[in-house]
Amino acid sequence: MPVCGQESQTAYNFLRLPVSAHVAALGGENISLIDDDATLIFHNPALINDVSDRSINLNFMTYMEGAKTASAAFLKAAGDRGTWGVTAQYMDYGSMKETAADGQELGTFSARDIALGGTFAYALTNDISGGVTAKVISSHIAGYSSLAVGIDLGANYFNEDLDLSISAVARNLGGQVKAYDDDFERIPFDLQLGATKRLGHSPLRFSGTMSRLH
Repeated sequence: MPVCGQESQTAYNFLRLPVSAHVAALGGENISLIDDDATLIFHNPALINDVSDRSINLNFMTYMEGAKTASAAFLKAAGDRGTWGVTAQYMDYGSMKETAADGQELGTFSARDIALGGTFAYALTNDISGGVTAKVISSHIAGYSSLAVGIDLGANYFNEDLDLSISAVARNLGGQVKAYDDDFERIPFDLQLGATKRLGHSPLRFSGTMSRLH
């Protein structure tokens, strides 16, 4: 039962939404930003090594009519090279009319999606970091529910002298462990490559991200 349109071939498509306001302003897909932004954990787990220790971030946004989305992230340093974090995403689609096949109104129902995750990132060298996020995803539509597990894998190379960042991410590896009924659906896997480069000593940075390379 995909929730983002009949053309969708996957469930849990709320995982595609940009969580970071910074990333949303840059087009919605960016996996190579080096910034002190805790919400980058949702886009590339390898980037959290550059975020301040004990960072916490809370987001809330109205998304289309009647729908609301929220997220939370907390990060903490683990030694000199490691960082761990916990995250949560929530999507509430509001109240919708329930009708019979003949169009008779039977009442209303609600729908919501939730994802909870744990992340660990480690600086393999001074320039290269890797990260992994494991998450549990659930969806509730009227009286139906489903459950899935997923993993995000990320890697980042950052050359401070050139102010060049290059990343690769595999998002949402995994699948459903409990379907709405007997029809198991895929979760929105995405293979991405991206780069960010500062132009000389100017305040301008240019980013490019290729997504759905699979």
